Amino acid sequence: MAYSDTMRSRKQPGAAVVYDDSMVLNGEPTRLNSNSEDTDIYPNEKALQSNNPETDDRVYGYEKKDLSWKQAQSRVMGDMEKASSFKITKQQWIVLGVITLIAAYIRLWRLGNPHSVVFDEVHFGKFAGKYINGTYFFDVHPPLAKMMFAWTGRFVGYDGVFDFKTIGLDYLAAKVPYVGMRFLPAILGLLLVPITFITLAAFGHSPDACAFGAIIVTLETALITQSRLILLDSILIFFTASTAMFWGLFFTENRSPFSRRWWVYLALTGVSMGNALSCKWVGLFLFAAIGLWTIKDLWEKLGDLSISLKDYLKHFFARFGCLFVLPLIVYVFWFNIHFRTLHKSGDGNNFMSPEFQNTLKGVSIGHTRRDIYYGARIRIRHDATNGGYLHSHSSSYQTGSKQQQITLYGFRDENNYWTISRTKEDEEKHANSTNPNELQPIKNGDIVRLKHWKTARRLHSHDHRPPVTKKDYHNEVSGYGWEGFEGDSNDYWRVQIIEGDSKEPGSKDRLMSIYSKFRLVHVNQRCALFSDRRKLPEWGFEQIEVTCMKNAKYPKTLWRVETNVHDNPPENAPFASYRKPSLLAKVVEANKVMWRVNNGLTKSHPYESRPISWPILRRGIAFWGEDSRQIYLLGNPIVWWLSSLSIVLFGGLLLLLILRDQRGFHDRMGGIREKYMNSTGWFCLSWLMHYFPFFIMGRQLFLHHYLPALWFSILALVSTLDLFTLRASRKVRQIVFGIVLLWTVRMYFQYGHLAYGTVWNRKGCEHSKWFGTWDYDCRRAPSNAATIATPILPITKAADGDDGAVDEKQAHKDSTIVEKVASIANNIQHHDINRPPPAENIDPNKHEEELNRPVPKMDKVPVAHKGPDAKPLSDTDTTPHKDLGLDPNGNPIKAKEGNGGDKVHNENGHEAIVGNEGFQAPPTVKAKVEPSEGDKQQDQA
Repeated sequence: MAYSDTMRSRKQPGAAVVYDDSMVLNGEPTRLNSNSEDTDIYPNEKALQSNNPETDDRVYGYEKKDLSWKQAQSRVMGDMEKASSFKITKQQWIVLGVITLIAAYIRLWRLGNPHSVVFDEVHFGKFAGKYINGTYFFDVHPPLAKMMFAWTGRFVGYDGVFDFKTIGLDYLAAKVPYVGMRFLPAILGLLLVPITFITLAAFGHSPDACAFGAIIVTLETALITQSRLILLDSILIFFTASTAMFWGLFFTENRSPFSRRWWVYLALTGVSMGNALSCKWVGLFLFAAIGLWTIKDLWEKLGDLSISLKDYLKHFFARFGCLFVLPLIVYVFWFNIHFRTLHKSGDGNNFMSPEFQNTLKGVSIGHTRRDIYYGARIRIRHDATNGGYLHSHSSSYQTGSKQQQITLYGFRDENNYWTISRTKEDEEKHANSTNPNELQPIKNGDIVRLKHWKTARRLHSHDHRPPVTKKDYHNEVSGYGWEGFEGDSNDYWRVQIIEGDSKEPGSKDRLMSIYSKFRLVHVNQRCALFSDRRKLPEWGFEQIEVTCMKNAKYPKTLWRVETNVHDNPPENAPFASYRKPSLLAKVVEANKVMWRVNNGLTKSHPYESRPISWPILRRGIAFWGEDSRQIYLLGNPIVWWLSSLSIVLFGGLLLLLILRDQRGFHDRMGGIREKYMNSTGWFCLSWLMHYFPFFIMGRQLFLHHYLPALWFSILALVSTLDLFTLRASRKVRQIVFGIVLLWTVRMYFQYGHLAYGTVWNRKGCEHSKWFGTWDYDCRRAPSNAATIATPILPITKAADGDDGAVDEKQAHKDSTIVEKVASIANNIQHHDINRPPPAENIDPNKHEEELNRPVPKMDKVPVAHKGPDAKPLSDTDTTPHKDLGLDPNGNPIKAKEGNGGDKVHNENGHEAIVGNEGFQAPPTVKAKVEPSEGDKQQDQA
């Protein structure tokens, strides 16, 4: 059969097409003339030709009957042992060195501009300081990139004091070594250039294509912008690209499996993948891309009968260990360093469980008596959300029953204590028993009542809708009752123990502090005490709502007793303590909290965007702006659009080839099909895995999330241009590359002002806005036609004939006037109601921090309804009440009318003021009582 680019033959049943990866990755395909003679064979491929066609039954990419057997075999098979390995020539290293030097100038030029906090430097600079100080904090991203900033900061002299509080804070005034900290992402961004060159070379592309790809990455303005600031993405992209490079180098050793170099490249792929995952969870997309390609590779090896079952299993376990287990070990390792560094109590405590908090220096919570008896005073913690403790105070709901508020409160104080007691019927039975003073433990299934220790109101629920969660299956939970009122059946709750501690026998049968996780199920309404971190309005002091939910799932209805106090505890009563978690348990918990907070990032941001707009570069992000300068994340349009076009082209050709293959046509695409599918195909698969997962995310998304996918699309562009111009002369190829480079360079100079934050001419700025959605502010740029001249300060003639002397007071006054005039003129010049919104950092923890923020305590002394005229209130009473209480000596206080509020007196004549929120202070205290330290600070024992 004569050779042709397009061949048609039906594949026979049982026939196999064998592919060899190294043929795809090393060198370029053989090109043949009509006489089937070699006309352009690259050096790597010459070594693969064979003079012994009968030694193997395989033909690369074809069945035996499709080609002349000896002819095809001599082209693609041969002596494997003599095949040359991957190598970059000395000339290529020189070219790469020159490109890298140019890239160093481009990436490091004016690295100190601007000398103020930019965009998310607000967070990552602050986190570096917390690492240096060792105080625990929480962030939604894994720790490696942040720790690298901390190490760099410490090396260059940052002491961790500067707080990076807001965008625009001056580094120079605070003497922060910010340039040294920015040097880290800048250097890693610079290393992306040689990594791109080596990756393309490893996948078998020509030297011209490798140099072309390196220059394209050098001039990509979004990558430049991101690598010049204290941001995580430059570090993430560096490890992502390193993974791709080592993956390509691994396949160059495909002809010598299990050799030392083969193992090194495979292991380095896994380590780099683990490092990428340890910077951001976007590293998981690498697992998807490499995992799918590994499945493809192992599937093809399964059909290779020359590979024994033993060798196949070695291939499988080598990949499983290096590409799955090793990255996870790296991930856990960096978390271990993270936990060891942040060993002190900090503002991230309340994100974590009590067990976790107990591992931090300065925290000691949960050491309490184990067994809980009736009459005990307990503090109950919500287990699922770490939202805080079951809490009440004297303020009432403004909706529903208008009875006393029940909330979750994240900090420990006396308003978190509840007395647990029997029902009225059980109290009577117990009083008439033979031993009424005997301590009785609380068991699974017991029906109990919970009485608020400070206000004497009982935990209560009824058929009223909660103030925030107005759902039919949610009931309001309130505090109801007063001193002397025995309550009603809506105060009854069944204790349902769901989980116990396996190391504490009986913790699932008897209620134990810390070890038992239980539900409180309302007897009448058949709903469970529930919370899901929804906040009450301002009248509820923005504490977390507590409801009673019908048919609720377990996690958010589970509670634990953290503190257990009894007036008459048994002798030698055992104590319970939170068990310190293992390293793996801490890693799992930290990642669960990261996942929850990430999913909660649903609030809008002025510069957020959706994935559908990223490949066409529809909109950027304002990072910083000051006077006539600004930093705006916007890519090089030519690079973005051509890269996206190469992805679309690959998808279209792949679909066309699949359809034609189904019809019996096997298109060789001029001899480049296998290489196109294996090189460009892998780049496109990696782009796909780094792009499409964002479509299923409901959280805030920004253009910088696309940058790892952008790098893969640039490789796909270079690969496409290289392979599709393969049959052209080198001069034609260089012309094609040159045209693209010229446009890329032009776009770099046009949009470089936005990357470097340098002054831009207004006319050039406005003409550069190809899309109306590119909302960088051209009003900031100076206009040649409308400039404000600096006035000359007048020289006032001094008295006594001292001509030429300056009156300093008058000069200062004139200078002040000039500055005010210039400021007003500048504001008029720049005023525009259509101006884009200012740069705003992204705060992923804002919502959680608000939930964990302490609020003032509402009452300072015990409060309860008292007096002979007190009348029982119906369960549906909607009249708000004022709570009366006891003085500091424990005597009842009687109400008395007065000015400036309701004055009340006790039997000893002490006086206090009663307002809507309960007692403020006895008159012996002249100043208003401030909130206690327990309300101001974090939960620390």
